[in-house]
Amino acid sequence: MTDQNALIKEFNDAKVAYTKLVSEKGKALLAAVFGQMFAVEPRIRRIQWRQYTPYFNDGEACEFSVHDRSFDLAPLPTDDGPTGNPIALPVGDDEDDYEDEDDDQEWAELPYSFDRTRYGGEEPYWVKYWPGVSESTLRQLKQLNDTLESFEDVLKITFDDHVKVTATKNADGTVTFVAESYDHE
Repeated sequence: MTDQNALIKEFNDAKVAYTKLVSEKGKALLAAVFGQMFAVEPRIRRIQWRQYTPYFNDGEACEFSVHDRSFDLAPLPTDDGPTGNPIALPVGDDEDDYEDEDDDQEWAELPYSFDRTRYGGEEPYWVKYWPGVSESTLRQLKQLNDTLESFEDVLKITFDDHVKVTATKNADGTVTFVAESYDHE
């Protein structure tokens, strides 16, 4: 008869090894994806999201997911130097959700729709809310948004639950991730 304690130890060791592998490979994959995004649009300085399992979901199952995906865009250069605030938040979003408590920088929501008439008017809505950012770049940001949603299991293993994650572009082109504890409710 096999020793149960030995089987439990073997299982736990395998689980630790699996978690370490997923975390390392996940972080490397995310660094490559984010590095490409930062290279495509040099004005993007940071991308941030919050990830957590809600404590309550109105009777439905509480499942881990990514929330409040946003980006920090450097100001547009002008003849008189950089403009003031780099970007306006989309209409209808709670500005508090996109402000980093640690600085005065406003964060803009990652695009999730390219419906040209989303807010009415003739001009595509992203021209107003993300000035100076091309439709091509915004479409890539949307793809990044979709990637984050499809990698939720990797994100949870890599960065943990109930955290705010910030991906920052470094001067040498590498990407740094910082995960901070986040109280969401």
